[in-house]
Amino acid sequence: MYLQFGRLLVIRILSKEPDAAIKIPSADKIREYQEAIAAKYPSLEGVWCTMDGLKLYLMQAGNAIIQHMFYIGLTHDHYVSAIFVF
Repeated sequence: MYLQFGRLLVIRILSKEPDAAIKIPSADKIREYQEAIAAKYPSLEGVWCTMDGLKLYLMQAGNAIIQHMFYIGLTHDHYVSAIFVF
């Protein structure tokens, strides 16, 4: 009950805070990010943002060897991890 109440308070407070909003950066800031990423990773030309940690649910494979490659024991399910690059 306290955890739910605490989450509600955090959501109410952060929804009124402009610096907590999720928004796309300015064009100048995007160019700055692109240059920094290109300097470190030349093959990622034009990239300014990445998102990691998305797990896409899979049905179980018919082949046991393939199934083992995608099985995550902690969640007792099958996933493929994805990375989005913007």
